Amino acid sequence: MRLGQVATNGGPRPHAATANIVQLDILRIAATAAVVWLHVSALVVLNTDSTPPQWWAGNIADAASRWCLPIFVMLSGALLLNDPRSFTATEFYARRASRLLLPLAFWTSVYLGYRYFHDHIGGADLFRDTLRGYPYYHLWFLYMIVGLYAVTPLLKTFVVNSNRATVTMTALMVFLITSIDRTLSLAMLSAHHLKDAPHTFLVLWLRFLPYFLAGYILIKWPRRISIALTMACALISCALLSVVTAYAHQKDWEDPYFAYDYLDPIVVFVSLVLFARISSTPVSCSPTTRRSLQSLASLTFGIYLVHPLWLNALQKVGLSGLTYPAVVCIPLTTVTAFALSAVTTAAIRATPVLRRVV
Repeated sequence: MRLGQVATNGGPRPHAATANIVQLDILRIAATAAVVWLHVSALVVLNTDSTPPQWWAGNIADAASRWCLPIFVMLSGALLLNDPRSFTATEFYARRASRLLLPLAFWTSVYLGYRYFHDHIGGADLFRDTLRGYPYYHLWFLYMIVGLYAVTPLLKTFVVNSNRATVTMTALMVFLITSIDRTLSLAMLSAHHLKDAPHTFLVLWLRFLPYFLAGYILIKWPRRISIALTMACALISCALLSVVTAYAHQKDWEDPYFAYDYLDPIVVFVSLVLFARISSTPVSCSPTTRRSLQSLASLTFGIYLVHPLWLNALQKVGLSGLTYPAVVCIPLTTVTAFALSAVTTAAIRATPVLRRVV
């Protein structure tokens, strides 16, 4: 069976083609901005010299942005698993490899070089971190998504030959198992001052499989959630994450930030609610606005790859979340880094020899 071929099992009619839906571009842009926001606020939270007001500003800001990476994974699942086009597995791998492997190799080399020459990290440590999928703190996402791409042909065959109940139950069960396992493991490791078990990048994708399936489910069978309920869920989730993190921080746990994990039940809940709300809400806009959103959305991959370099540069000139007051400088640093990264990405894309790395 070719990928994208729908079995005649009497299941629901496939959702309309997703590639040109405005709200998906909005989700992509918002998630990218939230990633930058997260990395700005995390610097404040992890800084041992942060004052209590600074730390709380960073803690709340960080807790408010944890939906960003799950949204990216759900977008990938929505676009790949609901793609009506028919590809063989070989064709699919060739298309994904041409899009991902060059940026992966290029930016891994860039950031390994940066850490070697700027941070003076030894070669053995760099090799170990790369094997784990963390040549730099944000590049793990690329190593993780490689694993999801590897199993996409199998997943595509599964979803097109299954009804809504089967796919939904599968996603819920995987969510339940992975969320309980991950949350309890991190909590015990943190509370008892233990070390996390080593792993390679080959298993990073397993924890994000349910998000991948959830993206397909929520785009094919949309769930309408009111704005009021969505906002309430977001605010309550942010408050809960902030309080749990503050408690663990006060108790001096080994890793007081375990609740920030992307499989924490609170993070899972708010991520699903936000994706369901935004992806199912039709957006009407002028052709000019639509083109602007498409243009900015096309830069988000590059913004994700480039922004840590700009955050480092801005910190050297005195602009970061650590600059007082944090409640002002976290959003200011985020907007500045996002804008500079967008300009940088546009410049790279305009350079023929480099355009494929973003």
